[in-house]
Amino acid sequence: MKKVIIVGGVAGGATTATQLRRINPDIEITIYDKHRDVSFANCGMPYQISGEVHSRDQLIAYTKEKFQQKSIEVKTYHEVIQVDTTHNKVTVKNLITNSVMEDYYDYLVLSPGARPRQLPALEDSDIVFLLHKLEDLDDIMQHIKLKPAEHVLIIGTGFVSLEVLESLVLRGIKVSVVHRSNHIYSVIEKEFADELLIHLQERGVDVYLNAEVTQVEGSTVTLSTEDTLDVDMIFSGVGIIPNTAFLNDSNIELTDKDLIPINNYCQTNIENVYALGDAIETNYFHVDRSVNIALAWPAHRMAYLIAHHLSGNNPAPLAGLLGSQIIRVFDFHIASVGLAHNLLEHYDYDVIEHTQRNMAGYMPQSRPIHLRVYYEKLSGKILRASIFGEDKVDKMTDTLSAHMYHGGSIYELINLEPAYAPSFSSPKSVLNMIGYKALEKQDS
Repeated sequence: MKKVIIVGGVAGGATTATQLRRINPDIEITIYDKHRDVSFANCGMPYQISGEVHSRDQLIAYTKEKFQQKSIEVKTYHEVIQVDTTHNKVTVKNLITNSVMEDYYDYLVLSPGARPRQLPALEDSDIVFLLHKLEDLDDIMQHIKLKPAEHVLIIGTGFVSLEVLESLVLRGIKVSVVHRSNHIYSVIEKEFADELLIHLQERGVDVYLNAEVTQVEGSTVTLSTEDTLDVDMIFSGVGIIPNTAFLNDSNIELTDKDLIPINNYCQTNIENVYALGDAIETNYFHVDRSVNIALAWPAHRMAYLIAHHLSGNNPAPLAGLLGSQIIRVFDFHIASVGLAHNLLEHYDYDVIEHTQRNMAGYMPQSRPIHLRVYYEKLSGKILRASIFGEDKVDKMTDTLSAHMYHGGSIYELINLEPAYAPSFSSPKSVLNMIGYKALEKQDS
């Protein structure tokens, strides 16, 4: 009987295990995870803070008992500390007993994820919280329950920080934000990020730009701007670091950023070792450039692919990623698809943008939606698009993603046919208008 060892759970490892069991009833599967919970919706955790998700148990996808019912062995609080690809074995440390053991595999699936980056100034504070695993959520909720927070400082403005910010404000808690530059939410262009900044300030959020935390003494926080804040709680979200140090002597290749490069079947440079999740590097779909995208959709797609490929099936390879992403912050929705905006400088591109109502303008619930599309001057290939507004942003992003996946140019946007009724769209959607503007620019 073939054996698969999976390192790490959550979206990548846990989904790979259940997909494997679904298509291969005989293969032996063991998951090693160094944390308490192995399968949970980490993307949903901020929404339990606000109460939008009513119970943290709703976030648990699979318990250990449920895995066991599917004959999948799960060992939590077990950390894989070394991989020997020559002898197909892993060294595992039991974090409760500190004992060490070895286990052998026919196939190894790496889903080690990433860990939150820590700031030195916060190391000794007992009011600092992260939100990376379900245990962190439990700690936050317990702290709020025991000592209701009146003022929370959030460090950083990435995905999770903004989602936590929204949840805390919806709980009626005063929130301040400190960010080390003047460009918040750096995955989006600064002009769009500035619109988001205004939206935060309108909600009563104090934002300290070009600032860092230099000291925390009790509940007093000192910033590099010499401002001081008295807070009940600090949430830190300043990026992640891939958990790949245990692979240093494994012969598995790592990039200069300690990411695991994979091919279109999610294999590493070692044929019987696969990888997926936040710690891997793959390629963009539409341009020849590598990318790391720490989001849920790629992890689920790769889990399906790995399960089928190592079972001897012939799945369609991963064609690459477009990096579709979206976030809601109060009434403000902001999304992008395609290249990171800081990579556009490597291409000969032009840009078209357009703002209009997201449905017939005479409808009382209509709202402005803004779209910016970057495209190659020569071919019309869409490189990137950014969208913001209060509604229909997800629809526009998903439509563009499908259009790009099927090779559609910016000029062909005029042929997209919206499902039109006054309360849903316009006879010519914002996507159509981008196409018409691009054609006019080409002819001028």
